[in-house]
Amino acid sequence: MTKMSGKIWFIEDDNNLRHILSAVMRDEGHEVREFPYAENALKALQEELPEVILTDFQMPGMNGVEFLREVKNIVPQVPVIILTAYGSVELAVESMKPDAYDFLTKPVSNDHLLIVIRNALELSRANAQLNQQSESRKELLSSIIVGDSKQILKVRELVSRIAEQNTTVLLSGETGTGKEVAARAIHSISSRSSKPFIAVNCSAIPENLVESELFGHKKGAFTGAVSDRKGFFLSADCGTIFLDEIGDLPLNAQAKLLRVLEEQVVTPVGTSTEIKIDARVITATNRNLEEMIKNKTFREDLFYRINVFPIHLPSLRERKDDISILATHLMKQKNSDSPEISNAAMQLLLDYDWPGNVRELDNVLERAMVFAEDGIILSEHIEINVRHESAAIGKAFIELPDTGVSLEELEIELIRQALKRTEGNQTHAARLLGITRSALLYRMEKHGLIEK
Repeated sequence: MTKMSGKIWFIEDDNNLRHILSAVMRDEGHEVREFPYAENALKALQEELPEVILTDFQMPGMNGVEFLREVKNIVPQVPVIILTAYGSVELAVESMKPDAYDFLTKPVSNDHLLIVIRNALELSRANAQLNQQSESRKELLSSIIVGDSKQILKVRELVSRIAEQNTTVLLSGETGTGKEVAARAIHSISSRSSKPFIAVNCSAIPENLVESELFGHKKGAFTGAVSDRKGFFLSADCGTIFLDEIGDLPLNAQAKLLRVLEEQVVTPVGTSTEIKIDARVITATNRNLEEMIKNKTFREDLFYRINVFPIHLPSLRERKDDISILATHLMKQKNSDSPEISNAAMQLLLDYDWPGNVRELDNVLERAMVFAEDGIILSEHIEINVRHESAAIGKAFIELPDTGVSLEELEIELIRQALKRTEGNQTHAARLLGITRSALLYRMEKHGLIEK
């Protein structure tokens, strides 16, 4: 058997036994660090990590039960082997299961000790590899689904939890919230990542071609079928198929899709042959499917089949804390040498409600980057639909008090706020107020707000 050397820590207050067993492990090629007391080992854990810990059960000071509990709080992935005297075996096992990797009774044979150490090393390295893969997945996921808000952290948690399962996922959220990004993230961190990811916009498929596009067809199946077609499901075999805007599928196609999901087979148009498929199915919608069920425009049985694991993508206005980091990410995707965003420009981005969500932010930034000079985006470079925004907030922004309000004072205050927010840029201040620059200048002159 090939020797496997590892980093072993041995805690034992009996100096003779500690030296003897440490020599046995060193002869096997292991790097052994000895500790007479558990407290010494705990302190050392702050500086380095072993691969396996071998510890006595009954020691002066901190005993084996307390030590094991502390170790598992700090490094739960490190296997701990308990060495105990014959009379205390049952007590040790009962006190420490299931946290301890194994229990050895004194006196222990050298061969048995080395076998247990080897097995524990294999487990330790497997745990380390899994932790490394887990960290890599987290980094990849964070680079795809960007943000630190509690809403987006929840999305990443759900995506990470479901990625390795074959469970059908339903992504919901407004247009532009990143449903396809989330679907690609699920695929990218799954075991299917090296296989195809097929994105299908259900609303873009003509109704008379839905079955052919999804399930394929044979040559001559209908007028215009001049050759065989695999269809999206067969193209996604062993990979992932993403059905966006699932609510736009016609009812007859919904019935066919339900059968595919339940039986994992497709029947191309023009043939009765069933073809087995293995495709992970992720669906998405910005519509209220439950309301559609009430209106008889979406099948209830299909809804239950696709809604096994729902994930809701929050709107950008619900996670404005992410706008800064998201803006940087979106610009770097377009150009690694992306400009900075001035404070005034960033304030505009933060104050806007983004009805088009991340997609709208992406478009606004792409335009701003074209006009940015000297590597910085200014407030005048931010072109947003302020009139839409003004109409949206106008009703909720002000509630007339019972005592009334001075309209003139209110207008002066709004103009001052707009000028402050845009760092005195009159063109952009006018845009914030939903008026022309000339109208703003008239009002500023009227209220004596133009500096001489």
